[in-house]
Amino acid sequence: MHLTEPYSPLLTVITQGYFGIQSAKALARGAKANCSAPVGSGPFVIERWDRNRSITFVRNPHYNSAPANARHQGPAYVDKVIWKFLKDPVLRYGSLTSGSSDVIYNVPAINWAQATRQFQTRQYVTPGRPNAITLNVANVPFDDVRVRQAFAYSADRERAVRTAFLGVVPFNPNGALSQSTPDYDPESGVYPHDPARANALLDQANWTGRDTDGIRTKNGRRLSARVVYAADAIIGPEGAAILQDVAYQARQVGFDIRLVPATQSAYFGGQYAKSDTYDAYVGYWTSPTPGLLYINWRQRLSDNPNPYNNAFYNDPHLQHLIEQANSADDPAQQRELYRQAQRIIGDEALAIGLYTQTTSLAVTPKLHDVWIEKSQGEPVFADARFVR
Repeated sequence: MHLTEPYSPLLTVITQGYFGIQSAKALARGAKANCSAPVGSGPFVIERWDRNRSITFVRNPHYNSAPANARHQGPAYVDKVIWKFLKDPVLRYGSLTSGSSDVIYNVPAINWAQATRQFQTRQYVTPGRPNAITLNVANVPFDDVRVRQAFAYSADRERAVRTAFLGVVPFNPNGALSQSTPDYDPESGVYPHDPARANALLDQANWTGRDTDGIRTKNGRRLSARVVYAADAIIGPEGAAILQDVAYQARQVGFDIRLVPATQSAYFGGQYAKSDTYDAYVGYWTSPTPGLLYINWRQRLSDNPNPYNNAFYNDPHLQHLIEQANSADDPAQQRELYRQAQRIIGDEALAIGLYTQTTSLAVTPKLHDVWIEKSQGEPVFADARFVR
């Protein structure tokens, strides 16, 4: 790899699964073949893929490149891993209690206490960016910083997260970085619940009228916003409940928040790529370094587009701070530059933090050495073994 400029997070970044080594011979088959039957260098290979139902992996007998933190070296112990897709949380937890599954991912919050008593449990707050509501500055009403700040003040996000997740998943007020990410700034994007301040900001922004529904108006226009989220994919039942709570509380100060549950294909397929298709966008990002700020906040320009800047926020100073931080070799300097970048994102109320992306596993007692890797928070089964 030949870099055009220093990039301090490089070695940490390439620990992510996205950068797994691919077979050159397999890649030569073309994108369609490689995506339907991928070939990597891990402990398992794909035997069967039933779309939307399951993936069957079989042991790679030639595997001998386990990381240093693995429980053993050499091929996996188990012959096969069948990964079943059970979106419904009741069915997913029931599959574990009935014995039809040995491990489940994303343990429902309502079952977590019981799971810790009955099964082996693992939990890991994934570094990167938390689940947050990113506000689109290209559209009315969030083109006005006062309206963005009013929305942030309007809801008791901490209470909403605690209620929905029963205290299992942490509240993350900072919408730029997750609290498990290095150089996270706990003072950025706090915005405590303050309806009076929200109302004052909306008055200052001249949203002073009210219609018959109690929604604020300005020049005959309602204070409405479309909030798009990937239902049952990025956002599960608890996350949807949080969004409903936020929308309800925002309504008390005059917002009309319209939640738009998008299908997975629409959300990831580009249906909401253009600025006029949403006013706010919910999602998270996994990364072991704060360098991901560059991905989310590099300017989105016509001659240099950035589809991951969902706020459509273009600030050359913010971009420069992040670039400086990513190039710095002094940890103290990096920390300060990342802090300044987070403060701008927070002060401008560009991303309203909700909760951390948290990996949780429940494992049957007979299955040992299932662990969670730290770059993306994914389960590792290469060391898994059954013990009688």
